[in-house]
Amino acid sequence: MRFTPFILCFFAMSVSSLAAAPTRPALSDQLIFSADQIVDVDPAGTAEEATLFAALQSLIERFGMLGAHYPDKSVRMNLKITAEEAEVALISIYEQLTLIGNAAVENELAERSDDDAAQVIATFNNVFEVTLNPAPTCKLMAGTKFAAPPSKKIKALKGNVNVSWAQALACLPGAKSMPMSAKSYNRSAVKSTAPITRGEFLHKLNDAAEGSYAAISTAGRN
Repeated sequence: MRFTPFILCFFAMSVSSLAAAPTRPALSDQLIFSADQIVDVDPAGTAEEATLFAALQSLIERFGMLGAHYPDKSVRMNLKITAEEAEVALISIYEQLTLIGNAAVENELAERSDDDAAQVIATFNNVFEVTLNPAPTCKLMAGTKFAAPPSKKIKALKGNVNVSWAQALACLPGAKSMPMSAKSYNRSAVKSTAPITRGEFLHKLNDAAEGSYAAISTAGRN
């Protein structure tokens, strides 16, 4: 009888370990240069895969984004994205858009007279304010240089917690002034409180990044 507690304890631990969900790997920190290198998104597959593949082409090939894939070059589009994963992708895109914006300013200044410099800089600053800032409610980048000044103290969303659609959309480029709609691959509405998957997050992130890129590209022509 003295051994019964040990046996029960061991049994409970065994059941608990068997029921535990497998741990997902950390995101790869290696750049890839083509969406064709992704192993689990087939452009000739489902409509969702085709939409995501087009987004990956832009994120990887135009923006050189980190955070799209795991070490085995999979995206695992149907997994719910974690706050840690979302932050990696967001920071990468914001950094790339900032570089693109700075280059656009330099190119425009090189083509204009010194008398136009102040106007050029003001024009681009206005564009950056609209297209690059997340919403003040963004929790995924709280504490980073890309976080918008909050109207109140924002508790950062970090680690392996799931991210809702509302939380994800608040952190996209341009969310402060040009919020994205909470619509899935097929453009159907979703609940803002529902967790967003990795595939849907990358899809919406690309939509926002493309909008910012287009605004920056045309700013000097105005």
